[in-house]
Amino acid sequence: MEGDDRKRGGKQQRNVVFFDEINTSPDIGWFKELVCSHSLDGIELPEQIKIIGACNPYRRRAISPEAKEYSANDPLSRYIYQVYPLCETMKEYLWSFGQLSLWDEEQYIWEMSKKIFREMSTNDGRNIPFEWKCAIAGNVAQSQRFLRESLKDKDIISLRDAARFLKLFSLLFSYVQRPDKSSSSVHICRCMTIALSLCYYFRLDYTQRQKLDQVVSTLNNVPFSKNLEAEIDAVSGVFEMPKGVALNQVLKENLFVLFFCIVTATPIVLVGKPGASKTLSFEIMRSSFSSSGIVRMKEKLKEIHLDVPIKPIQTVAFQCTRDSKPSGIMERWGQAMIFLNHPTVNPLVLLDEIGLAEHSTHRPLKILHQLLETPKIAFVGISNWILDAAKMNRVIMHQIRDLSTKDLTETAQEMCRLHCLISKEANNFRQVICPNLQGEISNITTVYDKIIQDQSEAFQPNGKKHFFGARDFYALIRHQLHSESYHKSLEGFARNFGGIDTPEFRKKLEEIITQVLGMEPQKVVPI
Repeated sequence: MEGDDRKRGGKQQRNVVFFDEINTSPDIGWFKELVCSHSLDGIELPEQIKIIGACNPYRRRAISPEAKEYSANDPLSRYIYQVYPLCETMKEYLWSFGQLSLWDEEQYIWEMSKKIFREMSTNDGRNIPFEWKCAIAGNVAQSQRFLRESLKDKDIISLRDAARFLKLFSLLFSYVQRPDKSSSSVHICRCMTIALSLCYYFRLDYTQRQKLDQVVSTLNNVPFSKNLEAEIDAVSGVFEMPKGVALNQVLKENLFVLFFCIVTATPIVLVGKPGASKTLSFEIMRSSFSSSGIVRMKEKLKEIHLDVPIKPIQTVAFQCTRDSKPSGIMERWGQAMIFLNHPTVNPLVLLDEIGLAEHSTHRPLKILHQLLETPKIAFVGISNWILDAAKMNRVIMHQIRDLSTKDLTETAQEMCRLHCLISKEANNFRQVICPNLQGEISNITTVYDKIIQDQSEAFQPNGKKHFFGARDFYALIRHQLHSESYHKSLEGFARNFGGIDTPEFRKKLEEIITQVLGMEPQKVVPI
């Protein structure tokens, strides 16, 4: 090996070779020889070469119902980290690092915070009052602790989240403008609210978000969720909605998270069930960041006191499958990097259905461990389920909550409004359809909610808990828009929720329709 014979001060120079995540590779035998025998293919290594390796822990993960179908034939998906078992001989060389204690983690966060604040002051003259420095570090420490206690996969949380928060806070401090006569405290609080929401709040489900809101609000004596809601409304309002698309709360949150992650080149993975507007959100974002829409976008951002250096985005997309390979992802990343210093566009890599690639035998997502460590370009992943901890703690994860009754109602009303508008423009406007459907939307939403929330196995063919979803609701609304009579509209329920031919299913569906619509059972059965 070149350099083995070099000497420094009369002594041979020691060379340390570090292998990271060695148990994520199937070639465990090769690493065993290096670590235990200090040889390679039977050839002994020089004494001055020292081998050090790092392993990810073996811990079972909580697999979502959506992921179970695809992970049945993937034994590695059972673990929080996708790792292979070590040889028995290698276990003698293991030293468990464990986890940082709460006190140690708080000390790390405080030192990381001081470094960022010092850089902000030195580089741009942006000074943060000492009491706010303490408050910011305290909020990060409390949020870290809360998520570690609340999430099923606790290993998703690490000091990377704290570093990510501080990076975002520093950027937001420059992007968020102070209106005239506003105090510095308001400005700092606004930046902290946005950064906390991106790094911690949106990782949680609805119930956990409420609890974190209480923790942060109590800590700062400021209504966190109320302030965040105002920020979400302001940012989502700058986007132009396509016709027939309702700007409900789920879509607002998607746009809010995507916007800040794209403009700050912070990796993000949108996680949600089918029909959660993941792809729609990105398409709206891409349309707004187009060459034709960028001028309007800048004007709208100035109105909400955001001075963000935005350019049209150049999207390089990759459709993931269970046969994806690392070379495919690396090729797309290289194509995006060509535009890194482009004067008129910002590159972005989009991995659609990234969850499928996690179950590929080629382990293509392993390449993301390196690419997402300090990315220079924007990255967006779209998945129906949470990935393993090694990926998720390198990105911002937005866990899209289920559509509420209000979200469903707003979506249905917007679809109805567009249908009536199109019919009127085509001189085919039937006055009876839209008003009748407007009154029926409540019943349709209630039927859908009862089917989705039903705990029996009637609506779970072959054990699939989420057989029905938001797309069935959208299809039902479209069908009802073309139904001329109330009785005929009942066909919509049968068409969209009647595909399971079992006695239990038919009985349960009849009960729900009879209860919600107030109809006699004999009128429902033939449907």
